[in-house]
Amino acid sequence: MQYVLFVGSKVGYEAVVGMAELKCDILHVFIEQEHDHEHLQFYEKTVRECQQSQYDYSLNAGNEEIISVCYY
Repeated sequence: MQYVLFVGSKVGYEAVVGMAELKCDILHVFIEQEHDHEHLQFYEKTVRECQQSQYDYSLNAGNEEIISVCYY
């Protein structure tokens, strides 16, 4: 089964890590713009500082700017 995830909190980030450890087939992860500061708290890097990705990550599933970020 393939997954597209929508992350909006630290719990969401922890779920992504758990799914990765279980080797789930993650196609794409969307991060809500209003929760991008939690990316900094959880990964200790800002969304903009991350350049390479294991999974395809984007900031904002809506009509605003889409930024690639990393999972590591």
